Amino acid sequence: RILALGDSVTVGLGVAAEETYARQLEALLGRSIAPLRVINAAVTCYSTWQEVDVLKETASAVRPDVVTLAFYW
Repeated sequence: RILALGDSVTVGLGVAAEETYARQLEALLGRSIAPLRVINAAVTCYSTWQEVDVLKETASAVRPDVVTLAFYW
């Protein structure tokens, strides 16, 4: 499992759900490696320290193998 964190870039503001980088990553890696899940837990307007809180809140339930963090600025 991959947990995607970040701001509106990761959320995919302005694009369809299938066009977000998290969904694209899931499709790409799922074809080349094995079926996997990318969970998009990003929140628009959040900063790094707020995403750390999201990670703390979700990590035990999601149990990700990899965490990505992407911000516009």
